Amino acid sequence: PDELYRVGSYWGNNFSDAVYSYDELAIPYRSNDEALTVFKVKKDSYTKKIDALASGNLDELNEILQSEGLNELNKFDFRRIQNSYCDIQNSIKKEKRITCNTKYGIAGTVAEWYNPNDKSVKWFNGGAPQFITPLNVRDMETLGIVTEVE
Repeated sequence: PDELYRVGSYWGNNFSDAVYSYDELAIPYRSNDEALTVFKVKKDSYTKKIDALASGNLDELNEILQSEGLNELNKFDFRRIQNSYCDIQNSIKKEKRITCNTKYGIAGTVAEWYNPNDKSVKWFNGGAPQFITPLNVRDMETLGIVTEVE
């Protein structure tokens, strides 16, 4: 999508493509309009940046960033973002039990959420589109992948 919507901190990587209710998003908190942030997605270099990051090619990533007028990464920041990328990849595959290629993220639908002690009690309906990106918001901002819409 051209825009991603997130309810929560900049350290997360779950998004929707529009405003949905907390019930549809299966978010177990009181509704809070201030927790919603909309991001514009720069899609034209997204896969190139993820490819460079996934392959460990700092020079290639910095070349892309420089061509877009963005600050280059030093080795420390590159390793930090790369480690975060790997952690998220492992989390997607392990916790979500996903077996498809998750290199660029995954898309799906928010699941229903039931009381773990009583499966007959549904807590949330889910149903909203969901996008799980391979990087958190902070790292995507650093790489120029997303910018907050004011």
